[in-house]
Amino acid sequence: MNVKLLIYFAMILFLVDTISASTLVVYKTYACKTGDLYFSTIRDAVMHANDGDTIIVCPGTYTENVDVDKSVEICSYSQNPSDTIVNADDPHDSVFYVTADNVTIKGFTVTGATAGCFWTCFWKAGIFLYNSNNCKIENINASNNWHGIFLLSSSNNIIANNNISNNKDGIYLWGSDNNIIANNTFLLNGMFVYDSYNNKVTNNTVNGKPLVYLENVNDYVVGRCWSSYCCKLEQYNHQRLEPFLCKRWR
Repeated sequence: MNVKLLIYFAMILFLVDTISASTLVVYKTYACKTGDLYFSTIRDAVMHANDGDTIIVCPGTYTENVDVDKSVEICSYSQNPSDTIVNADDPHDSVFYVTADNVTIKGFTVTGATAGCFWTCFWKAGIFLYNSNNCKIENINASNNWHGIFLLSSSNNIIANNNISNNKDGIYLWGSDNNIIANNTFLLNGMFVYDSYNNKVTNNTVNGKPLVYLENVNDYVVGRCWSSYCCKLEQYNHQRLEPFLCKRWR
């Protein structure tokens, strides 16, 4: 009997949690989708959201910096980054600053985190994940930021199918392990890795050439990559680099 009661209460809790998830719609001129709540900024939608909610953003240009401290899904309605643009209101701050786990961001152009400084702006990006795990960043156009996508102390995330261009660094991993970096296209920037291990980096290109990522690999021959910005090598031994690993564009 006790086991049956436990199962019953677990089912009730599951149903309540499922029913309570809401869809929040953000729009500039018209609501592109029916939702439970409506907002004019992504920031306000995140403030009013609960864990597990979905935020749908209608086409338009949104000038704001968004702090994401809840486990939510933030998606453009069209899934076309060219018509749903988030431009940094404060160029000294990241466009999306994520501190929660289990966050999804999909289908945006993120741009404008470009303030011309070094150390204070070093921690700014189009999308910045800080101590954030099990997130998905997909179908993003990250362009003209200090960093395109930055992971700091963030693990088990998926960064996939993004276009990353004209940032100082495209993707930057710092103290971030066990992430998947896949099917991304870099242009005039690349990827930097510091104190980060067991990341799976596959099928990415830099300036039209394959991005070569080596970790704990021996006796591997890397050919010319004159126009590529390649990853940092750590813990390598007996590699031949012909004629050198990489050359930055700028």
